[in-house]
Amino acid sequence: MVHHGGAGTTTTTARAGVPQVVVPQVADQLYWAARVADLGIGVAHDGPVPTAGSLAAALGTALTPDTRARATVVADSVRADGATVAAKMLLDAVGAAGQPGPAAISVVDPGCTVDPGDRGTPDQPHNPDRPRNSAC
Repeated sequence: MVHHGGAGTTTTTARAGVPQVVVPQVADQLYWAARVADLGIGVAHDGPVPTAGSLAAALGTALTPDTRARATVVADSVRADGATVAAKMLLDAVGAAGQPGPAAISVVDPGCTVDPGDRGTPDQPHNPDRPRNSAC
């Protein structure tokens, strides 16, 4: 699988046990490309613009029997519940620090201006018929 190295694509490919060539473009994609290479489940392409030669070389490495076998082994260790586990750990840490529990936590994007009457609550979510003050 040749892809850009987004977290979701990298994880899905790893869970499938498929060798990968990651051609990172920006931000966290560089991390995921390095992680794929470190785990031995594929190749981190050097640079964001592959050539026919560089892509052929990367695919040659990714498709070796050793890389295929390693991708199969690693697939069994990739968790499907990572986001749930991370959220629980965060909420447990906040609770352990004596902070308010999950019901009192509010996430606000500081770059957005939203009508205060339109924040929604667990029992009354955002009303999509009411216009917002911005395009957040």
